[in-house]
Amino acid sequence: MQLVTRAGNNFASRFPLIAAAIAALPVRSCVIDGEAIACDENGLSVFDLLHHQRRDQVVTLCAFDLLELDGENLRQMPIEHRKSKLLRLIRDRHPGIVFNAHYIVDGAIVFKNA
Repeated sequence: MQLVTRAGNNFASRFPLIAAAIAALPVRSCVIDGEAIACDENGLSVFDLLHHQRRDQVVTLCAFDLLELDGENLRQMPIEHRKSKLLRLIRDRHPGIVFNAHYIVDGAIVFKNA
């Protein structure tokens, strides 16, 4: 099992909560696109906390796309289909991975309420 960064590094040992969540999924293989986040004491994602290894055990994967599932390349499918499969795959599975919701509204409204 690998957690591959943009630079191609495997961070599975660095982010054990994410690695455990992925390993617990009922699949032979999958490629999930997402962003690792670390939250502060108020529950807000703070990018700088990813640079403090003392917090690595609580880093969570915000999953937003499913690119491959059990050997099937999903990249040509509509994003809504991939996200639906992803939601079914990770729903209520493990605290190391969460589904990043997809909103079909004006971006300014989402930004204002974020």
